[in-house]
Amino acid sequence: SSASPVYEVPSCIAQASTAVAFFASNMIITNFSYFPSSLHYLVLDRVLIHNTSTAVSSTTNVDGFGSDGRLNWDEIWPGVPNLVNIIITNSTLNASLPPSLPTGLSELRFEQSSFSGTIPPTLFNVSTPITFSVNQANLTGTVPAGLFGSYTATEVVVNANFSHNALSGTLPPGIFAPLLSPTVSFSNNKLTGSIP
Repeated sequence: SSASPVYEVPSCIAQASTAVAFFASNMIITNFSYFPSSLHYLVLDRVLIHNTSTAVSSTTNVDGFGSDGRLNWDEIWPGVPNLVNIIITNSTLNASLPPSLPTGLSELRFEQSSFSGTIPPTLFNVSTPITFSVNQANLTGTVPAGLFGSYTATEVVVNANFSHNALSGTLPPGIFAPLLSPTVSFSNNKLTGSIP
């Protein structure tokens, strides 16, 4: 079995104002404001992401967590506006999927990492190609109608992997219509019915 995270990401990395990549393994992350805004690549493996602050809603402590201690994506995205790739694997997160993805992101992978909740219907509310994988992440609920509805068939090729979760129900009619050449996987879920 893998070792438990024992080292906390130090606050001093915020001083690396020109850093473009951050790779970490077997660590604890309690404050997303530590990451410099210059980051393009964030790769985390076997990390524990949770809040330990007693003032998580403080206006002077924008740490990326909401008042309930869960990840607040709307607070995180503005702090790292240059992110292109995010890869988080084999990790524990107190979070749901973000309600939407930031402009400019080309790859986001949450693989074998624990989430809670459902797929937000506005998740793919962007107009640029993206590779997205959230397999083995404990997702539940149904697949939203119009999940890819914000894309146009002439400009976007999308890769999306929702395999090995607990999604149920049927795939909505026309869900893949907006996509030019989609590679989308919903394998190993609890879906029923035919492919639309």
